[in-house]
Amino acid sequence: MYCSGCRTEQTELAKFCSSCGKELAQQQSEPERLETDSELGEPKFDGSSVVVLVLGVLIAGVVLYVAWWLGAIMLVMLGFWSLT
Repeated sequence: MYCSGCRTEQTELAKFCSSCGKELAQQQSEPERLETDSELGEPKFDGSSVVVLVLGVLIAGVVLYVAWWLGAIMLVMLGFWSLT
């Protein structure tokens, strides 16, 4: 049996809580227990996904920049674009 005031466990024969002194109901069951995030199985954020995202954006930017310059060089070499 548990006290409804302070949630401490009491003996079945007790009429008052030994911690807070509140009168105990005779047929009290265990107090309600709420599930925590870790019990729900939700993943914890560790920051690695942000690192992967930033690296992916940087790599994509470098690839696009190099492709743009290679395209510009090809246009100059073929005579379609003049640098002067």
